[in-house]
Amino acid sequence: MTKDKTDLLQGTLDMLILKSLQLEPMHGFGISVRIRQLSADVLQVEQGSLYPALYRLEGQGWIQSEWGVSDNNRKAKYYALTAAGRKQLGAETANWAKLTTAINLVLDNKVRACVGRDRWARRVDGRPNDPFLPCPQNETPPFPSPCRRAVSP
Repeated sequence: MTKDKTDLLQGTLDMLILKSLQLEPMHGFGISVRIRQLSADVLQVEQGSLYPALYRLEGQGWIQSEWGVSDNNRKAKYYALTAAGRKQLGAETANWAKLTTAINLVLDNKVRACVGRDRWARRVDGRPNDPFLPCPQNETPPFPSPCRRAVSP
């Protein structure tokens, strides 16, 4: 049996690190453990990816570091989120929500199309031959695109 491999999209590691530091400062290994715990053991960040990301985030001013003593009495570098880092986390979280919504629209396979000025429709069950049904008037399209005429099925 092969082990499933979960690769992170470029840029998501930064967001996960910022999120893990949202509550309290942590050392590198603690950040790695927090990400693994919060993802129910799906995401495992290796040192070869984590520490370059930490240096990059520190260089951008989104985190700051200072030396301290860990729980097992060893010298460790602790990382903390800065005000700029909190702002960046908010921006990246919003962008992630937008991106995952768009990806889910594609994976959902329920075609949504505009059928006239400010009107849009969706397929009933997502199958190619299903008719377009008008969406409720108070519902807005879940995608930011100009309205185009749908091609009849």
